[in-house]
Amino acid sequence: MLDKPVIVFDGHCVLCSANARFVLRNDRYGHFRLAAMQGEVGAAILERCGVDPANPETLIVVDNETVLRDSDAVIAIWSNLGWP
Repeated sequence: MLDKPVIVFDGHCVLCSANARFVLRNDRYGHFRLAAMQGEVGAAILERCGVDPANPETLIVVDNETVLRDSDAVIAIWSNLGWP
């Protein structure tokens, strides 16, 4: 089990990497972990979720057994960043 929600993103995608940097800067409470899908951990998480790491289709947030994709993942990220 993962101790915190993990955002699995495409480390080769400029937009995805910019979003990851944004999360790192604004996650005041350390709610998320990040893993590039090209790395060992990110690839393992994607495979566990049934997504081929070599052919990613979406941003994924994994929170224990809950897997959020696409807009659901984005909403989960934005709603947990801890805005003032």
